[in-house]
Amino acid sequence: MLSQIIYVSVRNANCSDEEIQKILESSNRNNGKLDITGVLLYSRNKFLQVLEGEKT
Repeated sequence: MLSQIIYVSVRNANCSDEEIQKILESSNRNNGKLDITGVLLYSRNKFLQVLEGEKT
């Protein structure tokens, strides 16, 4: 059964664009192995993430 998780979190003031790039690279590398897809939206002070995959 396909499941989705959607959440919002606060972006730490010290979180740089370089840190976000590392998060995306790690997610791309790991999520594909688990057959998870998603999207990460971010602003100056918030993150919104959607993850989708088969519930195990």
